[in-house]
Amino acid sequence: MGTLKFIGGSTAQSNEVSTFSQIESLLAGNLTLAQVESLINTRLSDYANKTYVDVKDGTLADSAFIDAADALRLDKSKLNLAGYPFKLNSEGKVPADKVKVVSVQKYPKLAASSSGGGGTTTSEIALLNFSVDDPGYPYKLFVTGTVSGSVASDNGSRPQVFVSRGDGTVVARGYGVAESYQAPALGSASSRMYASGAFTPAEWPNVIVVPAPIFNSSVTYHTDWQNLSWIPVNTDPYSTTMSGTTYMQAMSSMENVTISAAVSFANGLPPADSIGANVGTLVCEMQIYSSRRGVIASAAPSSGKQTTGTLTAVATGQSVTKGDLFTVQVKQKMYCPWGTLSLGRLATWAPTGTGVSNTLTLVPGLAAGLSGGEITVLPVALTSQTAITGSTTLSVRLQSSGGTSVTALTAPSPRIMAIPIPA
Repeated sequence: MGTLKFIGGSTAQSNEVSTFSQIESLLAGNLTLAQVESLINTRLSDYANKTYVDVKDGTLADSAFIDAADALRLDKSKLNLAGYPFKLNSEGKVPADKVKVVSVQKYPKLAASSSGGGGTTTSEIALLNFSVDDPGYPYKLFVTGTVSGSVASDNGSRPQVFVSRGDGTVVARGYGVAESYQAPALGSASSRMYASGAFTPAEWPNVIVVPAPIFNSSVTYHTDWQNLSWIPVNTDPYSTTMSGTTYMQAMSSMENVTISAAVSFANGLPPADSIGANVGTLVCEMQIYSSRRGVIASAAPSSGKQTTGTLTAVATGQSVTKGDLFTVQVKQKMYCPWGTLSLGRLATWAPTGTGVSNTLTLVPGLAAGLSGGEITVLPVALTSQTAITGSTTLSVRLQSSGGTSVTALTAPSPRIMAIPIPA
């Protein structure tokens, strides 16, 4: 059968009739299933799904957890109670009643010696004791002060001071400076050296022959100036030397210094003539030489047939500069009107080796009397101390460094101070 022909009105103007082609054209403009799903996924991508929500919910605190944590919180009503934290005061500081210190004390309380302290010893004696009050906290002691000490003679000793706690721990010490406690005969600090050993001239650098009218010519032999060697008598503040050197070196500058030397000679023989008669002379000479000023003192030379003796040279009022070197020079001269001379007839210098008769000494012009000075007492390292709790007693003791007499003066009395440092 052929297609029926529509004879009605326009379908575009009718609400009742639509053609098949019209419906298909409208369907062609609709969204596909894939497009709808894509739009749904795109629009819902910013929203959490159930799985995500469940995972996140699992990390949230539940009521049991919150109750347990709340039970650990500090109630404000507990502040400032014993065993609980305290609040700062209106000045933002810890309340004074919460700190264990004396309420009227802003700084550590000092302890100091007030009297006593004199004494003399060749070994060790107690000078004084004094107490350190309890500062209210564990502490260590910072101790310092001075003690006036002296020695009565040049005995090689100097005073030493030790301050110790009740348990014997040394908390401070002081040593007398060496130059303050060397007191030679004049009562002043000095440097002194002894000749290091016997010395015999070994050269005849100068020979003079003078024609004589009878038989032989007169002959004079003499040595050049030669230096003696020295060793120190003790530890000196003004000089330093190695054993066997030929000089004394000044280690400080001084004014009004007396420089002296005494050197002995012995076993010399006057020259003999051809028949053995001692008709010649033997002369010994000595002088003190300064590296800065040259010869500063000479000894009156021996003369004639003197073969044993001591030569002494003294220079007073000298100005000594640090680094000056002082040497003792000696020489001998023989003269014979006729005959021959022999090296073996020369005298031996400093034959006793070491001893007071063979010395080189520098003595500054200080006042005579006891030699002494202030001993500065300094603290030992706090790290070497253990902490102290409560009060303690300090003992101040005097020792002799060399086993001979030293003194701690009572006027002025020892002045020792102790500061308790929080440990």
